[in-house]
Amino acid sequence: MNSSGTANLGSGLDWTNASVRAFAAEDDPLEKIVTVSRKVMAAAADSGLEGPPFDPFALAEMLGLALRARADVADARVNADTVGVSTASL
Repeated sequence: MNSSGTANLGSGLDWTNASVRAFAAEDDPLEKIVTVSRKVMAAAADSGLEGPPFDPFALAEMLGLALRARADVADARVNADTVGVSTASL
């Protein structure tokens, strides 16, 4: 970590987010997420889940994670994107 509180972990980017730095430890966050994602996808396929794309609820269950919808977290909401969509087709 440098004096500004950022960490350049090999990707050429300065990572400031604490959760990214905690997840990656001393590894490059981009390389680590690719490695972890590949392992999870292989485990999902081995357990019989069909995909990709995988059902996020089935994947969460396989990983022992509980899911809960939260309207107060913008990143957790799914909204319809109707930009460029004709209302005649809706």
